[in-house]
Amino acid sequence: DEVSALIEAGHLTFRVWRKTSFSQRKQMMLKLAELLLEKKEAFATLIAKEMGKPITSGRAEIDKCAWLCEHYAEKAESYLQPR
Repeated sequence: DEVSALIEAGHLTFRVWRKTSFSQRKQMMLKLAELLLEKKEAFATLIAKEMGKPITSGRAEIDKCAWLCEHYAEKAESYLQPR
């Protein structure tokens, strides 16, 4: 029952997300990048504690994730255009 409920919740979320405009998605992705960078030290510390990575690797991982959010915020619409 739990798994079925989770699958249904994921499906409902997908149905809402697919109707979200690219400009709204872009703003959400840019906000996520901003939050990642704002909380980089806390996330890097968590990565170090939970995964045993050096703190510098955790910082680099957060930077990479923020960069990817920014990249897809700017490029996703063109990537998803019909060919």
